[in-house]
Amino acid sequence: MSIKTALFSIVFCTISSLNLVAQTSSADDTTHNSNTVYSLNLLELPLQYPTVYSTNQNHYTLQALLARTLYENTSSRGNALLQVLLLPTVLIPYQSFQSYQSSLAYSDLSGQLSKFSFNFPDIKIKNITDHQLEELLVRSKPSLSRIYTSGIESNWQALRFFESQIATGQQSLQVQKYNFWTRIILSYSYHLEGIFSFAKYPNNLGSEREQRLAYNPVFSLARTLVQTNNKFSRNIYYEDLDKTESQLVKRWAYRSFLNIINPFIVSYPFIRINPNLFYSFGVSHSLCLVGDFINYDFWLTNQKKSASYNIYFRQMQTYKKIWPSLGIKIISFPFVANSKITLNGDFWNQPSSFDFYTTQNNFGFAVTSRIDQNFNLNKNKQFKKLSIYIQAGYKTAGYLPESQFLKNGLLVYSGLTFSQR
Repeated sequence: MSIKTALFSIVFCTISSLNLVAQTSSADDTTHNSNTVYSLNLLELPLQYPTVYSTNQNHYTLQALLARTLYENTSSRGNALLQVLLLPTVLIPYQSFQSYQSSLAYSDLSGQLSKFSFNFPDIKIKNITDHQLEELLVRSKPSLSRIYTSGIESNWQALRFFESQIATGQQSLQVQKYNFWTRIILSYSYHLEGIFSFAKYPNNLGSEREQRLAYNPVFSLARTLVQTNNKFSRNIYYEDLDKTESQLVKRWAYRSFLNIINPFIVSYPFIRINPNLFYSFGVSHSLCLVGDFINYDFWLTNQKKSASYNIYFRQMQTYKKIWPSLGIKIISFPFVANSKITLNGDFWNQPSSFDFYTTQNNFGFAVTSRIDQNFNLNKNKQFKKLSIYIQAGYKTAGYLPESQFLKNGLLVYSGLTFSQR
């Protein structure tokens, strides 16, 4: 971690924490539970490649609904036990698997789910040969890197989603705390071997079609980015890493601890400015196809106007260069009668051709808008609102989390949202 990055994170956390301590008596996690909205994505264009965004939205709804059901219908101990069992062994592995499948499909590879793995945090994909991966390394190194980071990126997106929902009052921290904390622990578990430098060699790897995509995706990503000779090795252990690769792995590992920098850690999801206005913040970290990035999120919610605003700053780092990004999102802004609009803009400076060593720039952007048409369900005892949404936009060539497309193209989604009473 660079000195500037470390200082910025420390100052940002300290100032926000001091403000938090001064106003903790006014924070209330239970005020906005009635605003909980769930989304189901039903249509995505183009049809041939399901994106991580589309599958993740449905997973978020499933996990959030399950958390609420258990919270309301079981004891505290039973709720904790069931969620701690289900999240790391079933729900998160399946979400991770579908992220892998999206990346594999985009790379013209196919894989099948072998089984739900209890070897937290990763899962096992079979029917991918060494030759296929080696050919992909030569044909499109960024695509291979994206496969290695699929599970890690998916977990980061889920963590950020629940942070955003809780920070803007759409979800309750008390209800979703196990989703949040499991994701935090998962973000560390990917890096444990890199931090402690221990070696773990499986006794029987089996045939290549039965093996994992990588023994450790973090090690494989470091090797793929650092080496320029396109020499492929499927199972890379810590002792196989050279000095540059091991330094990179440790840098990523220590940065993963930035995921705890937000007020949720002290059980305060947001900080009130006045009865109708509150804000929150968060720092998060993830790997990506060219290295890693640190994300700084700010949320501001106006309860009276039913509108929320999100601004993020992102620092992506390759070998020695920082690549900045900026994003602005206006959430749930009233549009016309029974409708609301969400506007989103992402603007980035990224390395040309996704090269790990280059200093050449590639500027790009993505803009999307979403319109929700609401239908009131006054006579329905279970659901309060139902809406149909259409989301459309455009992105230039570049990396955008949850989108497998590295080239320019249209982004189109449609589905349903609903809220319970």
